[in-house]
Amino acid sequence: MIFIIDELDKFEKNIIELAENVGFKECKTIEAIDLFCGISEKNDVLKEEDRYYAFIDIPQYWSVRADGLNGAIYDNKTKKGNIYFKNPIEKRMVSRVEWIDRNNTVYKVDYYNKYGYKYCSKNVSGGNVTGREFYDRNGDIKVLEQTGPKTYTTFGIGISPKSYRGFADYLEAYLKSNKIYDENIWLTSDEILNKFAGDYGDFKISYLPQKRLNSDLTETNHTNTSFRILCSEEQQVNWYKENSNYKCDRLYSYFENNELKFGKKEALTITETDQLEYIEQLINDFPEITFHIAASTTMSDKLTRLDINNNVELYPCITEQKRKELFERCDIYLDINHYRELYNALNEALINNMIILAFDNTAHSKELYPMGNIFESSSYVKMKETLKNIITSQTIFNEYIDRQKKQLKQLAAKVVMGDTDESI
Repeated sequence: MIFIIDELDKFEKNIIELAENVGFKECKTIEAIDLFCGISEKNDVLKEEDRYYAFIDIPQYWSVRADGLNGAIYDNKTKKGNIYFKNPIEKRMVSRVEWIDRNNTVYKVDYYNKYGYKYCSKNVSGGNVTGREFYDRNGDIKVLEQTGPKTYTTFGIGISPKSYRGFADYLEAYLKSNKIYDENIWLTSDEILNKFAGDYGDFKISYLPQKRLNSDLTETNHTNTSFRILCSEEQQVNWYKENSNYKCDRLYSYFENNELKFGKKEALTITETDQLEYIEQLINDFPEITFHIAASTTMSDKLTRLDINNNVELYPCITEQKRKELFERCDIYLDINHYRELYNALNEALINNMIILAFDNTAHSKELYPMGNIFESSSYVKMKETLKNIITSQTIFNEYIDRQKKQLKQLAAKVVMGDTDESI
């Protein structure tokens, strides 16, 4: 597994941790800057130090000014470029410089990396990108990308330039030169994905959209078995399946959590409807359980009336922080809300060592349930008996937790390994 990323942020770290947790130990991470600028080929380690805007290289007698949010480059009174800062913008560290002509039209964009040097120049004509040049820290060009013919040409000291037809050919050569042999490529970067232009060569691509729903992918109607989309939410998976011909798998979170929750007797349900199966009966039959009912919106009178019970806590318009607290606090998740699942709740409950229970007409993400956790809607008594056993017997509680962990790990591993079918 090769993970090509823009930068190693929290999301990317979580994916790598997931792969390791399900047994995928051979995970190679390559930042885009390594891929084009050759930093990984150097023996020394570069210090991360952004470029301060006043130190941008400009022609003699030109000036650099800052106006708070952005900066600008001037030749006397004529503006030549706009400077855009990284967050936090008050530090005025350069992200990119857009060079403009006398008509205020952008003709070139320079990008600066976390090491403080210009690593890429993008040439623009008529609003379209015609090519990109990638540089090493000394300012020497390493790769020339021509977007029209989709060719990549490499340069180096003492060697002749070499061209590759398409990004897949270039990537294959790059990996071989670094003695990396793996056909499974994972991406979160839309920019890297677009460089393939639908030609993945011999690679198998797994794409994790940074935008929740990437409508650009629906423009391609053919089925490509070398490409799949990975999403964490069931609704996302269904959207891609309905709006494109691409294979789309659900990516499950999994990690070892040995926290013991038996005895808490706190149940959580998250909903955006007031239709909760058997909620009144459950509240009355289990006064020893605190029922936490959270909603993504305001609550109707049907739900707010439940607040008269001493064992009910309501959370209208629940915040992310409160959701996190409840998942950590509760030991049972009752998947009894009609309509859709919210906030990837079932997967979140499982990784927080909560027992998940549902009726067959309310269960979401049914693939996550081991046998015995879903009950027929006409069998409330069976649900009641099971819940009673779970909260009174630590042995039974632990048995349910162990089965759930095994189920989740198997599902997560299948997706990471690419061993899925339409039933997953």
